[in-house]
Amino acid sequence: MKMSSETRNRSSKRNPTACEHCRAARIRCQASEQPGVCERCLALKRECIARTRPRPRRWERKWGTGDTGPSQSPATFSINYTVPAKPDLNDNFETLREMHEQALDAVLEQDSVDSSQSTSQTTTPRSVSSQSHPISDIWRQPLFDMASAESLLNTFKSMVNYLPFIVFPDDSSVSYLAATKPFTLLSILTVASGSNMVQKHALYDDEFRKALGLKYVSGGEKSLELLQGVLIYCAWYPFHLRPKNGQLVQCLRMAADLIHDLDLEQDFLEMPDRKVTGDELDKIRAYLAFLYLVST
Repeated sequence: MKMSSETRNRSSKRNPTACEHCRAARIRCQASEQPGVCERCLALKRECIARTRPRPRRWERKWGTGDTGPSQSPATFSINYTVPAKPDLNDNFETLREMHEQALDAVLEQDSVDSSQSTSQTTTPRSVSSQSHPISDIWRQPLFDMASAESLLNTFKSMVNYLPFIVFPDDSSVSYLAATKPFTLLSILTVASGSNMVQKHALYDDEFRKALGLKYVSGGEKSLELLQGVLIYCAWYPFHLRPKNGQLVQCLRMAADLIHDLDLEQDFLEMPDRKVTGDELDKIRAYLAFLYLVST
């Protein structure tokens, strides 16, 4: 009876229609605890895309009128942002390892046999700890769907008209922004998906928070792109859904610190009589957007 109930529970969790990733991998698509996401996509941190087209018939595959082979997985991409590496990061790992070794030696120092065993055990982590520890390897890079990202980018292009502090060409694509301004693209996809895509918004929002923590807190980055991404997040993120969270105030404080570090409070009108560059225009727009956000 117990086995039959467990089997019944697992069969009830099965999705009526498999997602595109599970269908391409020819595996069973099991629903997870989070609505709209299967267990495999939730574990791999990627968008769970429902079937977007009908399954091809056998005679279509046979005669070449439809798909000529197994269905390909939908086009996906990842946002690879850079994180500034602090010079003393490896020294901190080395210091922490030595402290652990001294503590273990003090505890395990009993006889020669135990000491020889402890030294043989501590030599193994020493070779491992000598390797580099890039911060980006700690988390799995999520995979995003290219088609939905293009749709979200087009949605943001209509949203930005209400606060046009960031300017990019109308024909800018997801691939272009992912290569030139990855953090800005991540903030755009986060705010554009907040209205009608709950599952996608959670995936983008988690990645944005992680990237912001790595770049600003851990890496100490001070760049215009980071400021633009924070301002986009502050301008369109639905903070009103959780008014007691206080996240908007924290993000505005980050933006204020970035403006101070980038020296954006200077009066550009008092500069020598010359043509303002495009980078300076972007800084002026970002500063005006910050003043608008803190005054409304």
